[in-house]
Amino acid sequence: MGGISSLIREIQNQFLSVETDSMIFHCKLPVEKHVVKKNGRPIHLNRATKRPFIGKSKDLSSAEKYMVDQFNIAARLQSFGFEGTTEEPVHVIYHFHYGPGNTRGYHLSDLSNLFELVSDSLEDANIIANDKQIKSFDGSRKYLSSSTFLEVFVLKFNQDTDLTKN
Repeated sequence: MGGISSLIREIQNQFLSVETDSMIFHCKLPVEKHVVKKNGRPIHLNRATKRPFIGKSKDLSSAEKYMVDQFNIAARLQSFGFEGTTEEPVHVIYHFHYGPGNTRGYHLSDLSNLFELVSDSLEDANIIANDKQIKSFDGSRKYLSSSTFLEVFVLKFNQDTDLTKN
């Protein structure tokens, strides 16, 4: 049992002692609810080709626009100086906080499904050049909280602190 608790302490220490020089971007934004890209997407028919395609729901379009706008504002206000779109490999940490009234979403949404909208929005806001740069989601969590919000950390990926490396 001691081995597991020491491993947990080591992992917690890595995330609690993030050095500011490895921080590329940080943002904490209130959201009405956490939106998943997978569900509730309408199927449309291309008028020219008559082929079906998957569209975006109004909730998804609205959430995506809001998130991109908030990321752009946060990038301009970064106290440590956002230096523009990064093309380096990155490590991201997403904290999805579910407030009262949103606990149904906490229990229903898969954590991995929540990543897609945030990752795509980071790309659309030019925080990262491409979401393929994301090498790790270690430390991402869902929380029951007093309010519903999202906190995003984008860090330089450091192979030496990769938690999956043996």
